[in-house]
Amino acid sequence: MPDPAGLYYYLDLEESGFAGARWRARGLFVLFVTLALLTRYSVVFVLMAMVVAPAVLAAVVPEFRARLAGAWRRALPVNLLTFGCPAAVFGFFYVNLARHVVAGIGHVPGFIP
Repeated sequence: MPDPAGLYYYLDLEESGFAGARWRARGLFVLFVTLALLTRYSVVFVLMAMVVAPAVLAAVVPEFRARLAGAWRRALPVNLLTFGCPAAVFGFFYVNLARHVVAGIGHVPGFIP
């Protein structure tokens, strides 16, 4: 399982409804997920699931939708930083490093960026 430490702090974020989590939990989540992304690209799928799963649940359960919408309105900048920092680090390293390595190996067709 990729990054169990990051998943632990994600559960703290989710339990608080993404609004009331402690700064320590947010910081450690960002740290562990970012480190995991730097060592295993498959963690990006886990990070995407962390964003998509609450959205799907909100689409199905009206009570959760109301709770999630209120929490995101109250803590929008903090939540964007919490999930945006690991994604930005992954994007930066992919664009600047990994893409060139993959192109150098030559196992991916040239039309895939």
